[in-house]
Amino acid sequence: MSKVGKWKNKGVSPVIAVLLLIAIAISIGILTYVWASGLAGTLTTGYHTAQITESLTMVVYDAKKNLSAVNMTLRNVGDSIVNISRVYFDGTLLSMDTDGGDGEADDGCVDGGEVGWIGIPPATDRWIIINPPDTIAPGTAHKVLIVTHSGAKFQFIIIWGRVG
Repeated sequence: MSKVGKWKNKGVSPVIAVLLLIAIAISIGILTYVWASGLAGTLTTGYHTAQITESLTMVVYDAKKNLSAVNMTLRNVGDSIVNISRVYFDGTLLSMDTDGGDGEADDGCVDGGEVGWIGIPPATDRWIIINPPDTIAPGTAHKVLIVTHSGAKFQFIIIWGRVG
């Protein structure tokens, strides 16, 4: 009797066949779960992007000391540097003088100076001076909108002629 004929009537045992079917069904279930939960995409790309949080609060403002300008102290409470690129006063875009004419980015004066940006590192306070375009009546509320380089917007309300 040849070996070919010997295996002709033999097959896989029913127990082994059931175990193979269960293993295949479990592996298909795991693959479906990974695909559906989105893990397959993050596992195949191999990188994760860090989320950057920009958060800015107004610590204090002084619109009483000099009725032609307001001094604002801003605090970066986020975990990344906040680069202020635009400041609006009641909807009017103000230009920023970031060096005070001395070539150093130190005073944060927002008025009719050169256009630039003001950087505030994390956990740091920084004051800026806002010179509005027109004469402002004391006791009136005004909106200051600060826009960062990444597009984040921070809105603050000040009362002209007061300290807050």
